[in-house]
Amino acid sequence: MSGIVSTILICILYLFFTLMGMSLIKAGYDSPALFQIPLINVGVSVRLLIGIIFYGLSFLTFVFFVSRLKISVAIPVVSGIYCVFTVIIGYCFFHERITAGQIVGITMVIIGTVLVGIFKG
Repeated sequence: MSGIVSTILICILYLFFTLMGMSLIKAGYDSPALFQIPLINVGVSVRLLIGIIFYGLSFLTFVFFVSRLKISVAIPVVSGIYCVFTVIIGYCFFHERITAGQIVGITMVIIGTVLVGIFKG
């Protein structure tokens, strides 16, 4: 597999793990708790635990991903994509409103991500 194709696949895998982790952690707070952590007053559910595992996989994938690209390109591009998909997931699965300000912000993030990709130097 060529270098660019494998890097893109790793990026997609990283985003998948990160978005799943974030979504499951958010959903885990509304799920029945298996046990409580009194120190931080959090009920730990199965979804929360799976979300934490996904975040762990996300971290490992991220380390591999940034080792293959310039950090000045990798972080802004992935962060932009993450930001856009986070708003979409919030809207689709958690019934959060998307405001006009968010739409403007998402548009700016997309433009910025494209510019960072084009002018990566």
